[in-house]
Amino acid sequence: MHQYVRHRAGPFSAPPTQCSIARVEVEEGKNQSGIGILFSPVSFHMDQGLPTPYTYRMDKQIYQEYYGSVLGKAGFTMLVSMLHPKSTGTISLLSTDPRDPPVIDPQFLSHPDDLHTLVKGIQLAFKLANTDALKNLGAKFHDKPVPGCKKNSDKEDDDEEEDQEYWKCFIQHMASSLWHPAGTCRMGPSSDPQAVVDSSLRVHSVEGLRVVDASVMPATVSGGTAAATVMIAEKAADVIKEDWDIDVDYDLIL
Repeated sequence: MHQYVRHRAGPFSAPPTQCSIARVEVEEGKNQSGIGILFSPVSFHMDQGLPTPYTYRMDKQIYQEYYGSVLGKAGFTMLVSMLHPKSTGTISLLSTDPRDPPVIDPQFLSHPDDLHTLVKGIQLAFKLANTDALKNLGAKFHDKPVPGCKKNSDKEDDDEEEDQEYWKCFIQHMASSLWHPAGTCRMGPSSDPQAVVDSSLRVHSVEGLRVVDASVMPATVSGGTAAATVMIAEKAADVIKEDWDIDVDYDLIL
C-alpha cells in the first residue's frame, strides 16, 4: 500500500483482476466438470481487510482469524472458479407492489456435484503450485485451517478422504460469487415452460418487449459473461433492424 500511495508502484498498481486463466476439465469423460484457475497479482489479505470482506461477503470474524497473521503482506491469488455450476437459484416477487425489490436466492452449492468439482479444482491448483516454475518464486500457500473446519495436520498421515472433507468445509465457509448471473430469462421455444424469450429475444406472449442481456442465456458460458453479452446485443440490433427493414450506413454514423 505504501509503494502505491507514495510512488504509484507495487502490487496495488496492477489491475486487481486476473492476469491469466487456465480452463480445465477436472474429471476426464465427465461433461460440465470444467473449472477456471485465475492468477491474480493481488491477494485477499493485502488490503488489510478493508474492502475485501465486504466485497466478497465474507464473515468478518472468520476473515480476521484466517488472514490475521498475513494481513498487509505481499502475495498473489490462485482462484478456483466453477465454469458450469449445476446449482441454480431463484428469483421471485416479494409482493404485488412493483416498487418492491425481487427476492433473489442464488442457492450456491445446492447441487452436490459443484462442491465435488471445486475440491477437484483446488487439488489441481496444488499440483500447479508444486511445479518448478512456481516453486522458484519462493511462494507458499497460506495453510492456516479455516476456523470451523478440521484439517489433518499430520503430513505423514495424509488421508485423502479427510483432506477432501476439509476442502468441502473450506469452500462452504469461504466461497463467493464472481458476479456473473445469467439465465433468469432464458431463450427457448414457447413449449419450454422455463423459457422467457424466443430466438429473436422477444418475450413470449408479450408484444413490443425484448430482453437483451446475460439473462437470456440458456446455459452459462465458460468464463466471464461480458463479451458474450456484447455479442447478444449485436445480434439483437441486427434482428431489430431486420424486423423494421432498417438499413444503417455505419460509415455515415462514424
